[in-house]
Amino acid sequence: MIAVREGYEAIVQILLEARAKTNICDKMGRTPLMEAVVRWNSNIVSLMLDHSADPDAADSNGTTALILAAQSGHLQATMALLIKGCEVDKRDKKNQTALMGAAASGSIEIIAALIDFGADINASNCEGVNALMMTSFYGHLEATQELVQGGAEINCKDNKNKTAKTHAIEQQHEEIVDFLNQWSSLEERADKSLSETPDSQ
Repeated sequence: MIAVREGYEAIVQILLEARAKTNICDKMGRTPLMEAVVRWNSNIVSLMLDHSADPDAADSNGTTALILAAQSGHLQATMALLIKGCEVDKRDKKNQTALMGAAASGSIEIIAALIDFGADINASNCEGVNALMMTSFYGHLEATQELVQGGAEINCKDNKNKTAKTHAIEQQHEEIVDFLNQWSSLEERADKSLSETPDSQ
């Protein structure tokens, strides 16, 4: 664990080749893989994964390496974990997923990658808040657009009966409000067009 924390890649490799345990935990339940992710050491992340580190291990808060990578905007670690086959929608103790972490930080590339690997785009946490509500609350316009264009439902409500647009309005993120209004109008037109029959025209 110390070698990982200090970034001593060569020592980590020697230890792994000597069959050092890859899934040991510290007092917080964090594994060396999680430490490598937090410290943005992509080479050690890859080394750990290549030597059977459990990509779905969770710490005492239920946080996985993927959630940590998504929260911190660490694209390389996110991709390495996804390619290794980690559980994309595994939740922490607050019922949050990696996609929600990426949404809160506004990491567009990570949001796109998680969606590509099958993340539940409308999943919500214990407060009923989903990824779109998070990007709307924090003012991440491009991330909001990525989620909506990826299929996020704009009218979902959290436990306080707030939608993504409500959060954007309260935080005075006018560009996001405008975008959500425009998208809603497009959806309404599309629904109207589909409902029309040749006989009604």
